[in-house]
Amino acid sequence: MSSTPKMKVAVGVITRRRASVLRGLLGSLVVMERPDDVELLFIVVENDDAATLNDDIAAFQAQVLEQVIYELQPRPGIPAARNAVMDRAMAENCDRLIFVDDDERVRPDWLVRLIGGAGPFELAGGPVRIVAESPVGGWAAVVLSALQARAEKRMARRARAQGRLDIYTNNWIADLSAVRRLGIRFDEALQFTGGSDTAFSRAFAQAGGVLGWIPDAVVEDRWPP
Repeated sequence: MSSTPKMKVAVGVITRRRASVLRGLLGSLVVMERPDDVELLFIVVENDDAATLNDDIAAFQAQVLEQVIYELQPRPGIPAARNAVMDRAMAENCDRLIFVDDDERVRPDWLVRLIGGAGPFELAGGPVRIVAESPVGGWAAVVLSALQARAEKRMARRARAQGRLDIYTNNWIADLSAVRRLGIRFDEALQFTGGSDTAFSRAFAQAGGVLGWIPDAVVEDRWPP
């Protein structure tokens, strides 16, 4: 009796000269929950001239059971690094690709909720919540509260815009069969201007891709005092 094959999912991270914050993300990936029906792997692409993260990646690999792929992308610019992650995920025959930013941390249930909520969508995103790295008071607390309120309003608007919203790679999941079918890539002409994830999302929607929002798949953006 044959068993149902597991969905193969890659969690991709791009980074450049931010080893200290990357360690925080990797630590949260170590302890997050894993769905039972998913074969998981991690892809870390360093966008620099020389590899500087060998020790950090080795330490991460020692703490997880999944395959960790570490590559260098010397061509400068975020879209080139994003495409390197996507190309490797496709080469590994992954069904879905996830992106998360190197300075974020994922909540323990994030992966389960992101994959579980992505079913009807070909490209989807989730919330990024601002939290303090350590307790703050005085004016810092006032500023933090204002930033959090603004971010929550923005996310509420995005939740109401199901199917008509931009999906950003700070919390992003794509069906790679749809990416192949539609032929969408990150625009490397936006090498230094930013916005290649916004352009990807809009091109994806214009080509007929199904977009969505997964409100309970939360990552955290940690702000220092």
